[in-house]
Amino acid sequence: TIEKVDLVIGGNYYNIKTDFVPGFPSTVWLGPASYSPFTYPDPATTLVPLTDYRRSSATQFFRTKEAWGLFADVTFHATDQLSINIGGRYSKETQSVSGQVDNFCTVTGGCLVGATTVPVGGITSTPYTVATSARKSNYNKFTPRASIRYEVAPRTNIYASYSKGFRAGEWNSAIPGNNPANWVDAKQESVDAYEIGVKSVGNRVRFELAGFYYDYSDLQVSNTQSINGVPLVVLANAPSARVYGAEANIDFRVDDNFTVRAGATWLNARYGDGFYISGTGVNPALAGFNVNADPLRVFQNITVTQDISGLQMSRAPDFTGFVGFDYNIPNGEGGLRFSANLKYTTSYVVTNPSVFGGDRTYNTRIGDADPTNNGPPINTEVLTGSSFTSRASEQRARQGAYALVNASVTWTDPSGHYYVRAWGNNLGNVKYRTHYNPLSAGTYSPIGEPLSFGGTIGYKF
Repeated sequence: TIEKVDLVIGGNYYNIKTDFVPGFPSTVWLGPASYSPFTYPDPATTLVPLTDYRRSSATQFFRTKEAWGLFADVTFHATDQLSINIGGRYSKETQSVSGQVDNFCTVTGGCLVGATTVPVGGITSTPYTVATSARKSNYNKFTPRASIRYEVAPRTNIYASYSKGFRAGEWNSAIPGNNPANWVDAKQESVDAYEIGVKSVGNRVRFELAGFYYDYSDLQVSNTQSINGVPLVVLANAPSARVYGAEANIDFRVDDNFTVRAGATWLNARYGDGFYISGTGVNPALAGFNVNADPLRVFQNITVTQDISGLQMSRAPDFTGFVGFDYNIPNGEGGLRFSANLKYTTSYVVTNPSVFGGDRTYNTRIGDADPTNNGPPINTEVLTGSSFTSRASEQRARQGAYALVNASVTWTDPSGHYYVRAWGNNLGNVKYRTHYNPLSAGTYSPIGEPLSFGGTIGYKF
């Protein structure tokens, strides 16, 4: 024991092996509409049994991840009111990955491979095997942290902190173009995080207010792309990103049985310069099949290089807020409790940060000997000649502002053991997206849970 000093030293070890269940790889099946030559009855009018689907490809992915870390943390209580904390952690992670893919014949009558005819369902090619795709990567980082806290009044303190965060790199489970030479890992991510704030706990009021600034390097960003004809989540790196904002929360106990709570977060989260992605824009020369009041949304999607530098990060609305209450009518150890909560969020990019525009010439320009052609992607390129160039850098997969209301009523018997609860979620039956991914073959946009209600019966020991 050291007077006025709290010391914590420790470590951890982690090992996990990931692969598919033997005999059950990730498989793509094709229906009769894709048969060649097409001799099947019209699938639009004929029920297609599952036995009539043909296996197109089977992909497997194997990974072993080993990680360990050592850390130390010291808190010095300079006075009864002032505490200073410093600490650090060293982390290291190793990954070994590999994969295999087999392509199968789906052509009626068989597929000619060289001089051999492969029957339907037979393997026509194996673009890569475990041996040819094996990769290994290492990641490590020392991450310090420091903070200072001062108690300005009993149960009220102000604080300031700095910490560096680390996330190991990662491998996508799909090999681009079935070519292991193009298979690279996402780089490790780090962040410098700064925060100042105040926390106060009184007899009836609990209050927190904080301001923060996060500076990311090699931010890992997931984006759904069409890989080998299959929509897959791909992990890439944004060279940098900046996040800053403020948040506040308050709980106010009006009396012993009535509590009101509220909170809000203001956020500015933007990608840094030089972030180019293989995104999904639109081609105004190709008419789509859907109907939409927005003329840009009726064109066909096109995979194209996009510059999304400075644009809003995914799942980072500029403002969110909530307000709710709990009201209890006591009866012994139980009683009747009414609860409700409203949450509001402004418009935000749900999942895919793609814009409407893009540059089809980028991949050829960057290899040009003329340095004047090696600039960033020009988002207006694909929309040149149309009336939509002003919207070329507008992020298309956005969810509009919405509010959700949830509520419940709970009766608990006087002994405090048995309870019955009736609840309702999304009472306004608001339609909102949980994911939003425009793809070259269509748009993936599942909707959140609609108005739902139910009951719960329980027992507390």
